[in-house]
Amino acid sequence: LIDIVRRIKADDVLGVDPQALHPQMIDLRRRAEMIESIEPTVQNEYKELDERFEFLNTQTQDLTKSLGDLERVMAELDRRIASQRASAFESLNTQFQHFFSILFDGGKAALVQIEAKVEETEDGAEVEESEGARDIPRDTIAGIEIQAIPPGKRIQTVHTLSGGERAMTSIALLCAIMTINPSPFVVLDEVDAALDESNSARFAQILQELSRKVQFIVITHNRATMQAADALYGVTMGDDGVSHVVSMKLEEAKVI
Repeated sequence: LIDIVRRIKADDVLGVDPQALHPQMIDLRRRAEMIESIEPTVQNEYKELDERFEFLNTQTQDLTKSLGDLERVMAELDRRIASQRASAFESLNTQFQHFFSILFDGGKAALVQIEAKVEETEDGAEVEESEGARDIPRDTIAGIEIQAIPPGKRIQTVHTLSGGERAMTSIALLCAIMTINPSPFVVLDEVDAALDESNSARFAQILQELSRKVQFIVITHNRATMQAADALYGVTMGDDGVSHVVSMKLEEAKVI
């Protein structure tokens, strides 16, 4: 205090009104009394709270960093998933066209992605246009449309195809899926029931082509399909009226 008084010069207090500074003097005196009346436990409490704050602050920084890392990983995964999805869809489209052309002996077919359309109203709210596309993020695929044009026809969608044409289109799509993502074995139950003799021969050709990747178990009554098989299993009934299970390997039967 003495040092402060020594540094104050007469010119510093010249013209100062003591009455005007009286409220400030009272406030400073009150603050000084409050400082002097601090309990010793307050310092310990402040130290504990400060340590707690530093700990929580460190944890918050770690969580913020982890959140940023997760967001970067999610963005990278989204990019890779989108890239692989586009590549797989393109391959599926190519194989679908290939098998469609075999079954129909020509024609064109394609899979078209339907994206969710988002429009903004006058108040800035977003409205989904696609049916059943509520709560779908922007640029999200809302569905897939199958376009099929048999040779000599102007049909665009499967809704206008006949029953047999729909069956062949479905078979073409199924074979395309098995080509890009083959399973150890596939069971087909009367999928060729709606096919005529010429289409059945083409279907048998496709089975032979895919049999290099997939083992097929085919339930059928179609002769063209059975001729393309490696082994036949069936049930026959003799003169005694008793059913018997029979099997035959066609390769051995040809030798005989």
